[in-house]
Formats: sequence, structure tokens, C-alpha cells
Amino acid sequence: MNITNIINEEIKSLLNEAYVFPDNGKNFFFAEQILKPSFFNFEAFSSDFDVDVTESNVWVKWHVGFWLKDEGIEGFFVEIDDVDGQYTVEMRNRQSDAVEQENVKEIKEIKWKFVVEEAVLPNKGALGITNVSFDFKTNICTIDF
Repeated sequence: MNITNIINEEIKSLLNEAYVFPDNGKNFFFAEQILKPSFFNFEAFSSDFDVDVTESNVWVKWHVGFWLKDEGIEGFFVEIDDVDGQYTVEMRNRQSDAVEQENVKEIKEIKWKFVVEEAVLPNKGALGITNVSFDFKTNICTIDF
């Protein structure tokens, strides 16, 4: 094999590698309202109260991207861009169970690490978020599609 053939084969293999589709527009970006997210391990600043997150209005902003080859789409991925919205923290008296205080907080105040569970694009149907869980102890937001 001469050097020209080796170079040609390397160029072909380089051109055949997958690359990420660079969509800088808004074609594959989504904002989805999450009606019933789960909240875990929220700790109160005082041991006098039982604490519970009772209401929320949370939005998840996400997008999909594609790995492309000359032959077509090799795969796709989902990335979470941001969470936005509010949640209500209720503090209840441990003895009487009466609501002593309610605080509305911004979900963005916490720097979340996003974990996307396997996102499978259905053959017929739509891809969307099915569940969101916020763990305040680890600052991990797990998102199921």
C-alpha cells in the first residue's frame, strides 16, 4: 500500500465519523411545565417544624441534538438547559400539625445537576418529560422521558 492510498483511507474514515448537528436556533428547544414534580430531602432551618413542599409551578427547558453521519442520523441526545419557577414550602407545628408558615421559593436559587434518564424516541408518539425529581440534599434533578 502506498502513502496516497493510506492518506485516502484516513480521509474517508475521518469524513465517515459522526458529528453533532449544530442547531443554534430554536428548532429543537422546548419548555415544558411540570405539573407534579417530586421533592426529596428538603431540610428546615429549625427542628421545631415539619417541612413539606406542597405546591409548585416549575418549568423545564430542554433540547435535543443529533449525531449525524453521511448516511443519516446515528443517534440523538437530550440535554436539560434550565429549570425555572417556584415551589411553596409549608412549615407545620410538630404538635398541632397547624401551618405556621409558608414560603414561596425560586427553584433557580439552587444550582441543580441534571440527570437525564434514558430518553427513547418512540416510533409513533411524542417525546416529553414524564417525571421530575428534585433532591435537595444532593442538588440532583432527575428527569425521566
